[in-house]
Amino acid sequence: MQKTKVFVITSSFPRYKEDYAGVFIHDLLFSLTRYGYVFDVLAPSGGQDDAFDKYSGGIISVFRFRFFFKRQWERLCYADGMLNNFCDSLLAKVQLPLYLAASLFHSARHIRGCQIIWSHWGVPSGLVGAILRKYTGKKHILSLHSGWRFLLKYGFFGKILVRFIIHNTDRITVVNKDIMEETIRLCRDKEKKKIYKKIILLPMGIPLAKFICSTTTEKGILRSKYNIILGKTVLYIGRLIPLKGIEYLIEAVRDSADLTLMIAGSGSDEARLRALSRGAKCDIRFLGVVAGEKKEELFRVADVVVVPSVGSANGQTEGLPVVILEAMASGVPVIATGIGGIKEVIKSSYNGLLVRQADAQDLHDKVDTLLSNQNEYRFISENSRETSKSFDLECLSQHYSSVFDCGRYGDA
Repeated sequence: MQKTKVFVITSSFPRYKEDYAGVFIHDLLFSLTRYGYVFDVLAPSGGQDDAFDKYSGGIISVFRFRFFFKRQWERLCYADGMLNNFCDSLLAKVQLPLYLAASLFHSARHIRGCQIIWSHWGVPSGLVGAILRKYTGKKHILSLHSGWRFLLKYGFFGKILVRFIIHNTDRITVVNKDIMEETIRLCRDKEKKKIYKKIILLPMGIPLAKFICSTTTEKGILRSKYNIILGKTVLYIGRLIPLKGIEYLIEAVRDSADLTLMIAGSGSDEARLRALSRGAKCDIRFLGVVAGEKKEELFRVADVVVVPSVGSANGQTEGLPVVILEAMASGVPVIATGIGGIKEVIKSSYNGLLVRQADAQDLHDKVDTLLSNQNEYRFISENSRETSKSFDLECLSQHYSSVFDCGRYGDA
């Protein structure tokens, strides 16, 4: 069977073994290779990208590009995420037009021989993909992991840019209904019927087989390994930035002497969070970035996973954090803020618990209630595991393949 080559444009892709940046994109690409696709990935440089240049005998090839005079001065990508970097750094703001120019230049170099363009996130990758589609005629598929709100802060210009991207896209996948509805609202009335046909709700998946429920014996061994002597364990995994609302989690558990709070991740907010945790009765541990087997172990040792996200001033909100799906697949109950795509997956008191945004007391009460009620805990754990089956990468990759088939055969 002749393989179809897909050109993938992304601002985030793993740079080295066990890197968390864009790992969900990598996992999806790898899963899709069995459907007859090969991938050329264009991603920004990141300092340690030599380990991810080639996969599986060339089925996935990664091309890195620089966009500033010296790579060590690049501030726009990775770290806290492109949007946060852009808002917090003047140098990152200066680099955005340079990034767009470099991305277009390198796309033109590598796109030959590819039948489909697949961009991740609306800006900047979606804009680059839309321009390529306009001038090459190749099919363009856009995957939106977050909405357009930041771009819309630029008023009429932002709206024109969004409409240009949408118009020059053949298929749009979104990870939650909020993004879908926002995208449709931004289109002119006469175009909405056409947009309904090209947009599809299709979240990222997880490799379900990697995440398993721990037995009592295994959990005991892991507790010893991580030196957890008494009480229950609360786990947070993700970037340490204000959007994630970790300060409310620390405040919620700081006086619970029988709890261990494990915070896994890195980010610009780490120093402030460490300062907030000083003097807490709760055992609060900062583990740094975790991935691979260590992350899987942490899910098996945890009693509850908390995702206390809040909306940010720059308009950013959660799409659908993959960590929620991974926790569910591990049978670990999740307590999370009911924003973005989170509220579409978690049904409170059925497969998790939802809390009010930026409300440490509500979070404290939910953690205490869940950990003290074994019947409710068991009920939520079982339903979480069942819910996660809908997000199995093996199943979702088949749906993505169907989306690509529309682009491949030209019926978009």
